[in-house]
Amino acid sequence: MATRPIIVITQEMFDEAKRFEAKTRVARTQASKHDTLTGNLGELAFARYFFGDFQRHRLGQTKGGTDFPKTEIKTSAHPFRETLHLPIRSDYQVRRRPPLYVLVILNVEKINAPPTVGCHAIICGYCSWEEALRHGRERWIATPDGGYNCMFVPMRFLHEMRHFRAAYQEHDSQ
Repeated sequence: MATRPIIVITQEMFDEAKRFEAKTRVARTQASKHDTLTGNLGELAFARYFFGDFQRHRLGQTKGGTDFPKTEIKTSAHPFRETLHLPIRSDYQVRRRPPLYVLVILNVEKINAPPTVGCHAIICGYCSWEEALRHGRERWIATPDGGYNCMFVPMRFLHEMRHFRAAYQEHDSQ
């Protein structure tokens, strides 16, 4: 089993994620009422992991674009298990093709539970855009207000985060 970085969601991170909810919410079908908060927390957890400081992320300034240069963060609030997937909405596939995707799971106690202060953000791994296309499988996600197509990349195809910096730097030379 891979060693995965774990970031504990602090009150400060939670407050920052809540503060930007209105600014980062997008007008689209959502799987849950806490999708925006979940996404914000995942991005802040990644910033803490990658930069050592969650405030190094420009939360609210990347709407409509890639979350970080060369990297899109995909976050789900779900009880952690090894069989989870990196989800990429089909409508995002058309508009965004970042070199790298990172999966963050906010390990909540039960399905549909909102993330809370103290929950663990597990940074599960990463893959390239090309790997996502190769390993992902598309399926329909039903929601109360309709649904959407989503490509799911099984976690077993993700690279360990200990290799992420090298992959990130490799894209500087391309």
